[in-house]
Amino acid sequence: MGSDYATAWGVFNTIRWGLVMVPVQALEATSSTFVGHAWGAWRHKVGIDTRKPKASKRDIRTIMKPAIISVGVALLIEIPLCFTMSLWGTQPFARYLSGSDKVAGITEYMWRTIDWCYIFYAVSTQLASILLATRPRWYLGQSLVSNLFWVLPWAIVVEVIGLNKDTAWKWHAIIFGGSLVVSFVIILVVLGAWAWRLMSGRSRLSPVYLVVG
Repeated sequence: MGSDYATAWGVFNTIRWGLVMVPVQALEATSSTFVGHAWGAWRHKVGIDTRKPKASKRDIRTIMKPAIISVGVALLIEIPLCFTMSLWGTQPFARYLSGSDKVAGITEYMWRTIDWCYIFYAVSTQLASILLATRPRWYLGQSLVSNLFWVLPWAIVVEVIGLNKDTAWKWHAIIFGGSLVVSFVIILVVLGAWAWRLMSGRSRLSPVYLVVG
């Protein structure tokens, strides 16, 4: 796509990951902590020796509550920020970082093209913290499914579709932005299965080992 596009992509990621995503990552860490506490309290209530406990709807809501709150906070941050940066903030900030009007214009175009996908990423990150804090294997599994069903097929497709400088960004946006949306859908499906198995008593949980100091 050329050096200007490469620079613009670097600037985009600097803005998005170096600044904007910091609150989202902080929320994920907070959500994981409090979900983990709720999960531990529930395991204690049902008995740590019970390997196939049955959770009620209220138990599920209690465990998920910190993540749902984090989702709400993330949306309060991400949605206004997406519109504000798309309309006014991206180009001057990118010009400041790159020192180039052309790169700033490309960065603004990139932001308007795919930044909305990061709203899905912000939500899925908070929801995934439920799996991370309760069933880490499921967390790894949903990530693997996302890579197998979206990233891997596209890695094969781009070898045969004949990319050129006029269409490269279109495919880049579809592949990269699409992966964020697909991950959101997958995490919803996996969380649904997680809740259903817990409520039906089908999940075999890992044993709890008490360490006596």
